[in-house]
Amino acid sequence: MTSQSSTKSIVRDAAWVIALSICVYALTRIPYNSAVRNAPAGAVSIGQVAVADDVNSYFSFMRQAAQGHFVFRNTMTYIDHDPVFVNLEFWFFGALMGWFGWAPPHLYDVWRIAGIATLLSGFAALARVALATEFQRRVALLMCAFGGGFGWLLVILYKLGLLNVHTEFEILNPLLDLTAGIHPFVQMTRNPHFSLPHGTFLFTFACMALGERTRRAKWYGMAALFAFVHGLCRPYDLISLFAILPAFVLLECALARHIEWRWCIVRCAPLALAAPLLLYNVYLFSFHPVFKFWASQGGHPANIPIRWHLLSLGIPLLLFVARLLRARAHPIATPAERLILVWGVTLVVLFHAYRVFSFMPYTPQLVIPSVTPLIILGVSLLPALETLHASQRRLLIVSAAVLVCATSLSTPIYIRRESSLVTHNELHFIRTEDLDAIAWLNGHIRESDIVLARYPYSSRMSQYLNARVSVGHWALSPHVNDLRPRIDRFLDGSAAPEEARLLLDEIRPRYVYLNRENSAPPPQYFQSNPDLKPVFENGGVAIFEAPKSD
Repeated sequence: MTSQSSTKSIVRDAAWVIALSICVYALTRIPYNSAVRNAPAGAVSIGQVAVADDVNSYFSFMRQAAQGHFVFRNTMTYIDHDPVFVNLEFWFFGALMGWFGWAPPHLYDVWRIAGIATLLSGFAALARVALATEFQRRVALLMCAFGGGFGWLLVILYKLGLLNVHTEFEILNPLLDLTAGIHPFVQMTRNPHFSLPHGTFLFTFACMALGERTRRAKWYGMAALFAFVHGLCRPYDLISLFAILPAFVLLECALARHIEWRWCIVRCAPLALAAPLLLYNVYLFSFHPVFKFWASQGGHPANIPIRWHLLSLGIPLLLFVARLLRARAHPIATPAERLILVWGVTLVVLFHAYRVFSFMPYTPQLVIPSVTPLIILGVSLLPALETLHASQRRLLIVSAAVLVCATSLSTPIYIRRESSLVTHNELHFIRTEDLDAIAWLNGHIRESDIVLARYPYSSRMSQYLNARVSVGHWALSPHVNDLRPRIDRFLDGSAAPEEARLLLDEIRPRYVYLNRENSAPPPQYFQSNPDLKPVFENGGVAIFEAPKSD
């Protein structure tokens, strides 16, 4: 291929990424627009459609970045601690929020656009390295952008009464590809903290695959830089990286029947640069007195049936299996292909590692970049158009179109489902009275101050408040199961005086935030307590100032 034709091919690939990014963004805006249109009276959409508590926790860090911080505290707890948490993604978008004065819904939209563009660009880069023809790259990119699993089939079975659906935990629902971030399309729709790091993960492996193709160490150096950036954004995937690369190196040594020490060291360059981040995160989430609760309270509720997981992978898994079964006719012959193979197999295995390893309580988090290697290897089965006669070429194009459509059957169901669910979930809306009350708080509060509020108001407040809350996300707030009912009793006035005093002494709030449903008056406890001074009231919220702590 000449340099000129290669440049034209790169331009065409970039044009496809831009066009598909626009299409994906337009399609994924549908549930967000539904939330805006169907907001309850006196409330507005918070600009998200899923994983509400997780997004609240993201914003709790991004608000700190908006105030000029690079190292973060956990502001979803009253427990004092020094800033110790670093996340490059939260810092960057939080800084944007501070620089431009964007409200959370606007920032989240910008973040989603960045996530869509990064994921599709990363996939296009990997496909360019790993797939032989432009036709294969187009089919793979379409499957990545719009594909899903067999959720559509399970919906039919559910409608026929042949399948029970677990509704309490999304990850335990058999409709996994419709409820969890298994596929890129769902990630790009609901959570940019899934889609954007997925993109950086893809760039990491694209560089490694290019290093294998060219045998040039500089590409592993680039992969190491991407791995370092990725580890600063989504540290969960460091576990995946430290499982995939050693397995790949061992496989290559076994196949070669000798150890090429120099190239083994080159292959481990991403691990060397990411190792300090892994150690930092092990300390943070295993030993830090506050952040360790993030992992210890994050245990998964039950075993995820393997059959549901495999069904959620859909046609990409079938193509991947077909590629393995046809290994004699189409051998996985290059190190780059074997790297992608090890990646795909390792993540499917790691998904269920929590069954065996108690120190890895939430390995389903590692599933985010698991479908893309299946797509790459599966689509590599398609023949090159240039080698076919005209009639065969037309048949292949039609077959590929059917394949893409079949892969995407769950997508309209997912969009329709998400558009309906968001309008019935109060966690995705906030009352204008709450916004007014939080604005008042931001004008009177310091970053170190604590607001005592009832969950889920306290968690949702973290998107807007420039201070700490007494309790928030169930994984970030230490002793959350004990704390929430105590706060509820205090705020509804049913706590005994001694219990109320002990709670105030423990949490040391600057303000107490009382949500008043249907404009009900504050409980008698608040009206008669001399330690709580009313300072704000707007019909839906009453704020009391507590005695200042030393």
